Amino acid sequence: MTRAFRRNGTDVKTIVIGSGDPDRLARRNLASSGQKRGPLLTVREWEADAYQQASLAYDLRLAVLDRNGAVLAEQTAQGNETLPARATESPGQAVRIACRKALDALLSKADIRKALQ
Repeated sequence: MTRAFRRNGTDVKTIVIGSGDPDRLARRNLASSGQKRGPLLTVREWEADAYQQASLAYDLRLAVLDRNGAVLAEQTAQGNETLPARATESPGQAVRIACRKALDALLSKADIRKALQ
């Protein structure tokens, strides 16, 4: 996921937050980091299967927060896809490509890009 942010020109500082109250923890970590703003990616569902037939199910929320935790922009993306593997790629490669596309689609939204600048 970090690579998707970097591909889209975002300087990334990864903070892993466990279960519990991730929004509150993210806001606190952003405030203490000294950054003016930061993305918060919430993964509500992420199921990838590359065993027999490649598939990906996901439910993502991307919010850009200011240093006080206020939401500057927010987008969601959901999908449940069976991925046709081309003859030149394995099911695992098809899943990785689909993951990349899902994240890139969120990051390319105009309001997200503007809020990250």
